[in-house]
Amino acid sequence: MWNLLFTTFVFYCFPSFGAVRMSNVEVLDDHLAASEFEAFLQTHQAVLEAMPMAVCVCASDGRIVRFNARAVGLWGRTPNPADQERFCGSLRLYDANGAPLPHADGPMAAVLASGEPLQDREMVIERSCGSRAVVLANFEPLKSRAGRVQGAIAFLQDITERRAVEEQRAQLVAELSHRVKNTLATVISIGRQSFANPDTAEARRSFDARIRALAQTHTRLAESNWAGASLETMLFDELAPYRQLRGENLSLRGSDVTLGPKCALTLGMAFHELAMNAGKYGALSTKQGRLDITWDVDTQDRRLTLNWIESGGPPVEEPARRGFGRMLLEKVLAADLKSEVQLRFERLGLSCSIVIPLDRHLVGTPAEQ
Repeated sequence: MWNLLFTTFVFYCFPSFGAVRMSNVEVLDDHLAASEFEAFLQTHQAVLEAMPMAVCVCASDGRIVRFNARAVGLWGRTPNPADQERFCGSLRLYDANGAPLPHADGPMAAVLASGEPLQDREMVIERSCGSRAVVLANFEPLKSRAGRVQGAIAFLQDITERRAVEEQRAQLVAELSHRVKNTLATVISIGRQSFANPDTAEARRSFDARIRALAQTHTRLAESNWAGASLETMLFDELAPYRQLRGENLSLRGSDVTLGPKCALTLGMAFHELAMNAGKYGALSTKQGRLDITWDVDTQDRRLTLNWIESGGPPVEEPARRGFGRMLLEKVLAADLKSEVQLRFERLGLSCSIVIPLDRHLVGTPAEQ
């Protein structure tokens, strides 16, 4: 593409000054003085403007002699010919790694000094307003038949958006890989804890239900492109099988809270364990039972508090064995979400209090989004 553009430029601008040889371009007669060279370029400004990218032409001493409107847009300024600016019209120049690159040490200066072209050079330019653009640049020397460098031309393509998309894609792939590994680790842990039960049939049912709960949270996160999941929606999803016809046995009250992916996955499993326990042994196992869930965001103390309160079910006794659900609530939540969990096995019903710090990576509220 670059060769085609350069050939087109030379064909239209220098039809009478010699043949084009791309590895060592010969386009100018020796007798063409610098002033004539610049005047000649001026008469062919329309060709520069027709180019589909930024174009800049420098004389042999590095002075910027011609450029098109796309170059002005890319630099964010218009070089003043009276200032005899050299090599590049941007405010500052950086290499692909972000290291400062003085104009006099830049690629245009190198091409003028060596007479050799530079292809596909990636660099960063800084505009006068402070913004930056990633540029893919190609430089070709303009030589006389005797091999003397008369100037050089630069084709500059703004690839800022393309590079941002590539970086975002790489981040998404890395994040996806991380999430898949975490999910597999969770599945392995669920399987190990579920099948610790000597009752194989019960273990299989528990394992299947826990995997479905995990999949349901993944679905909610996927619906938002993994931006987060609604706390209320996750509770409704988990408690739907236990809701009576008019919903008198369930009460959910709280502000609109969006959980980050990590928080949603961990809390989703916790909600499932609480709901499953309530459906088997607690308030949701009888018609007279009732479950009240409230949550509140304290912006001053920067924490989310959720209370799960059961009532009207069978009398409650603290189990002698710590199962998967209790381990998840008391240990995993504390480790993963830096949360505080209190389980109270009161005779009238189980209650659970969960307090989570308002870390933006864990939980978000409308005021913070």
